[in-house]
Amino acid sequence: MKRTLFLLLFIITLSLSGCKSTPDVKEQITLPMSFTACTKGSDSPYSVYVTRDYCDIEFIGKDLPSGARLHFEQGKSNSTVGEFSFEINEDSFPAMKALIKAIRALATSENSGTATENGVKYTIDETDILVYYDIEAEVITGIRTEELGRVFEFTLTDLKPYEAQSNSAS
Repeated sequence: MKRTLFLLLFIITLSLSGCKSTPDVKEQITLPMSFTACTKGSDSPYSVYVTRDYCDIEFIGKDLPSGARLHFEQGKSNSTVGEFSFEINEDSFPAMKALIKAIRALATSENSGTATENGVKYTIDETDILVYYDIEAEVITGIRTEELGRVFEFTLTDLKPYEAQSNSAS
């Protein structure tokens, strides 16, 4: 009887360990945070600093002028290139807007995701977000999301929390 019970417990444990578990990728996404991103199809990376209230994106590609930056804040977004700064409409940058929205949604939502072959899929506020995840390295490698009927994919590296500055560049 003890042997049968032991064998049954062993089989259950073995079968449970073989199940595909959903990695908790959301624990790697906390605000404020910073990371390096690249929009799929582009070879120009950019640094992203995102909080609940604002987001700064600094372009670091070698083909861009030094200091090229976007600052998104509700009500007053702007672009800076060198010494020149001008007001912008964030809808003019749909990929950036989609990335910011996805990161904020993942950081603030209590929704749990569903494991997929490539990562974890979330549906938050009627938006599908796929977080690509490298299970072996235990790191987020990208995000796929949709904004205004357009699909955007990003590769992400160097995700980490950062201390937001009290006076953001506006």
